Amino acid sequence: MLLSLHKNIHALKCQDQFSSISLSKLQNYTSPHEVRSLHAQILKTQHSEDLSLLSRLAHRYLLCHCLGDALQVFAQMKREKDPHVFLWNEFVKWYSRNGFYIESMEFYRCLSLSKTPPNEFTFTFILPACAGSRSLFHGRSIHAQIILRNMDSNLFVATALIDMYGKCGDSLSSRQVFDELRQPTTASFNALISGYVTNGEFNEAMWVFNQMLISRERMDAMTMASILHACASLGALQQGRWIHELIERENIEKNEYVGAALINMYAKCGSIADSLKVFDEINRRDLVLWTSIICGLGSHGLAYEAERIFLSMIRTGIKPDTITFVGILCGFSHVGLVEKGWEYYKLMSSYGMEYSLEHCNCMVDMLGRAGKLEEAENFVREMDMKPDAGIWGALLNACKIYKDVERAERVVEEVLTLDSDNAGWTIALSIHKIGLLFKVDIIWIFY
Repeated sequence: MLLSLHKNIHALKCQDQFSSISLSKLQNYTSPHEVRSLHAQILKTQHSEDLSLLSRLAHRYLLCHCLGDALQVFAQMKREKDPHVFLWNEFVKWYSRNGFYIESMEFYRCLSLSKTPPNEFTFTFILPACAGSRSLFHGRSIHAQIILRNMDSNLFVATALIDMYGKCGDSLSSRQVFDELRQPTTASFNALISGYVTNGEFNEAMWVFNQMLISRERMDAMTMASILHACASLGALQQGRWIHELIERENIEKNEYVGAALINMYAKCGSIADSLKVFDEINRRDLVLWTSIICGLGSHGLAYEAERIFLSMIRTGIKPDTITFVGILCGFSHVGLVEKGWEYYKLMSSYGMEYSLEHCNCMVDMLGRAGKLEEAENFVREMDMKPDAGIWGALLNACKIYKDVERAERVVEEVLTLDSDNAGWTIALSIHKIGLLFKVDIIWIFY
């Protein structure tokens, strides 16, 4: 009897020791092979019922992006007992952060039907999934559940709600949640400002930023990047300069997002020289920064300067993306450099990129400005994708410049097949004809 008891105690000690060693190992394992090897040891040593160990194992699988293995461990645990909310949260978070928003919401639904109640972390993980999928319906439903569980006063949950409503286009609800906060933080201010900027409510974003200044709340790089976008969209150069000075004065990190926002703001406000100055002052340049200055130069018609910087970027080993090519094609379009435009348009295929409507729009605009209307029309009709009203509009504008009424009539017919209710295009064509008849310059109206 005593011998049997001694053996049992010894076995339990060995199990505890193994569990402790296994948990310690798991924290250091970073590869799927290592985690799977430990999983095999757990199965061999009959520790497959240790829920704490299995929970950590599933978590480690998720960190290694081994979703299938993690789900197997989760299913094994669920057969014994509902897993701890920690593990539910890890799955909700993993799906959400990896762009699987529907799966994240489905996992949350399963949690809400289980015996395990969600906690405040659950809501901070599921709300970004609603924001990412732009699912306002699900976001409001979860908000109601948050209120029922008396978690709406939690600062992290409230900030996630502000962010969700902003990204889903409901600025009013976002502001209501913000106004209910006793002491807004940097994160909650940032979420509200970012939401206003996303929804094109730039004056409101500026007002909230001023309130942030008055409250003396700490500002960070995200604050500055968002408010600089608002300045750029408003053409508010003076405010943009003041914010730039504030960044320097407060020693706020000038990361790639702030740097790109400064370059973009100065370019859109007409001060491309300041854009170049900001670019030259930043030593560590990533694709975002290179693309920002190329797009800025392109929008100002400085095609050769944009090309020079593009080639410098290539020499540093950074590969362009589709937005980079939009910027440089825009530059060639502005000055009618057709051969250069074709060269860079074809270069995209060597990077394995697919053409978008934006690239095609640049090409049509470029050909139209150069007076190559027939080539532009053939380009549009031979596109792999269906041209939208913007592309037809670029061609129509070229028809107006070169007084090509016959081609303009064909273009309007195509536009009306896209949007038969858009009578404005017919009116535009009539105005075009009147302008030709009386040989006067008139405003070209688009609807």
